Amino acid sequence: MRLFVAIPLDPALRPAAQRVRDEIVRLCPEAATGVKWVEPHNLHFTLKFLGEVPDAKVPEVAASLGRLRECEAFEIRIEGVGAFPTSSSPRVVWVGVFEGADRLTALAARAEEILAEVGFAREARPFSAHLTLGRARERRRLPCLKVALEAQRHTKIGVQCVGSVVLMQSRLSPRGPTYVERATFPLVRY
Repeated sequence: MRLFVAIPLDPALRPAAQRVRDEIVRLCPEAATGVKWVEPHNLHFTLKFLGEVPDAKVPEVAASLGRLRECEAFEIRIEGVGAFPTSSSPRVVWVGVFEGADRLTALAARAEEILAEVGFAREARPFSAHLTLGRARERRRLPCLKVALEAQRHTKIGVQCVGSVVLMQSRLSPRGPTYVERATFPLVRY
């Protein structure tokens, strides 16, 4: 099964993320079809993408990730809009983490370390704390998208408690992915 380790966006913050998306599309109507937007109920912070994992290995992965329970819960402030690799040639439209990015990065590093011990390759790229809003459908420039992203650069989504980590399964279909929680790992609350 296709798995990843994530922190789902707090459902209370989904309307704010939807407003950001709607404003980007209002400012750049081409983005309505030029970007494949993530459905609000699927918004999440990816800590580690595992890819296709044999069913027989899933219990070992879940047991290993259970060690994340020793990590402390913390808050993040979700704010600022941008794109990878650049706003003039975006492939991914994202909302950033303004405060708490260091804690989220440390949590991702811990997950990376745990999963390396059970045979998953380490990421070549450094972790970047972000919430993916959408992915460009093609590698064509949308000049209005750069303007829309710049206009939303300081947008605030809100504050979220990172109180658990989820092992998520992604089921792909022509209508888009469906995410299924395979295991949840609560973090220590002080």
